[in-house]
Amino acid sequence: MANGKFDSCVTLTLWLEGGYVNNPNDPGGETKYGISKRAHPNVDIANLTLDEAKEIYLDEYWMPSGCENLPTPLDLCVFDAAVNSGITRAAQWLKECGGDWAHFNILRINRLIKYSIANENARKNFFWGWMNRMFHVNTACIEIETTNAEAPTQPITDS
Repeated sequence: MANGKFDSCVTLTLWLEGGYVNNPNDPGGETKYGISKRAHPNVDIANLTLDEAKEIYLDEYWMPSGCENLPTPLDLCVFDAAVNSGITRAAQWLKECGGDWAHFNILRINRLIKYSIANENARKNFFWGWMNRMFHVNTACIEIETTNAEAPTQPITDS
């Protein structure tokens, strides 16, 4: 499929996205592994396989975002942001951060906060999930940086 960098980043993002969900408050509608029916109307979301989801992530998020050319852990930050907030917004934050993954994540957190303030549905239904996601992305980046690892190891769980 792809290289080890993609495999490591997609593993964390898939863990953050979870399995099948059909939340009426989510504008994406029916989702599985973070792949939404709204963005992929021709995909049978309920029967989507993990390999099919990875292929979508590679073709529609990792490659278009140029993640294969980014240093670790910035590749993880940009990829996860592209999945969660869109490729255009991830590209904007990449320009603004000057290659600093921590600054990238601060820009992302600030946008999530501003969006949640302006959107009551987002604030009530998704804000703390987004903050939890950013905790895990930041934790993975710190682990990568402090251990000189190529990719995050196991995500931190609440157990």
